[in-house]
Amino acid sequence: MTLGARDQSRLARILERARQLELAWPANGRTQKLNLAASFMYQELKREISSCSEADADSLQRLAASATHFHDEISLAHFYACIVPFERLSSRALRDDEFLIEEGDDAEKIVERVPLKLIVENVRSAFNVGALFRTCECLGVSEIIVTGYTPGPDDEKTERTAMGTAEMVPWRRVDRARAACEELQRQGYKIVALETAAHATSLGEMKFEGRVAFVLGNERFGIEADTLEMVDEVCRIPVRGVKNSMNVGVAFGIAAFEWLRQYEGRT
Repeated sequence: MTLGARDQSRLARILERARQLELAWPANGRTQKLNLAASFMYQELKREISSCSEADADSLQRLAASATHFHDEISLAHFYACIVPFERLSSRALRDDEFLIEEGDDAEKIVERVPLKLIVENVRSAFNVGALFRTCECLGVSEIIVTGYTPGPDDEKTERTAMGTAEMVPWRRVDRARAACEELQRQGYKIVALETAAHATSLGEMKFEGRVAFVLGNERFGIEADTLEMVDEVCRIPVRGVKNSMNVGVAFGIAAFEWLRQYEGRT
C-alpha cells in the first residue's frame, strides 16, 4: 500500500528524529547501553512511533507495536534493529531500476553454478542486498544465506534493486551467521570473512582452493565477533584512500571476481 501524505509526514518525522539521535550518539561502541530516559528527542521518537497505530496504512500501523522495544536504556545495535523497518518503508533514495536499462540479457542461457557461497550478516540496506544478488547471479554463485536483520528478496526494495535476479539465485534465511558458518564448514567450505581487521590477509595474497563462502557484515560495524571466531580466514581489500573500507557490495564483487579468476585458472 502506498503511503498517503499524512503517513508520509509521520514516517519522515520518525526517520529524522532517528537520524538526529544516531548522529548524536556517543562513540562508545555498538553494544554498550545508553540511558535515554531524559532525552526529549528519544521520548518524542517513541511517542511518534506509538501514534502509528492511528496511521491509514496497515504497514505503518503494524510498526506501532515496536515502540515497546525502544527501551530507555538501549544500545546502538538495538536501536538500529528497531529503526530499520521504518527505513524500509521510506522510498527517498534513487533506485537502480529507475535508471538502469536491461539490455542484452540471455534468458535461455544455462547458468553453471560455482562452489562459491555468500553469508550476509546484519546488512542494513536493502539496496546493498539487491546489488549482492545481481553480482551473485552474474558469477553463478551457488547460494546466498541472509542472516540477522538482513532483508531478503521478499523485501520490495531488495527485489527492485536485484533487477529480477532474486528469482535466479538460490537463497535462504538462517537466524545467525555463526550457525551458517558451522553448517558450511561441515560441507567442506572454507569460510572467508571480508573485514578490515589488523590481522587480515590482503586479497592479492589469498590462495583460494576448493569451496569458499565469503562472509559480509554490517555496513558500519562489520562482522560480529562471535562470527569472526568461526571463520577460517579474514581477508581485506587493500585501499589507497583515506577510508579503510568500501561499500559491501563493491567489496564482495572485487573479492568474488578474484576467487573466480583463480577458480577458472584451476579448472
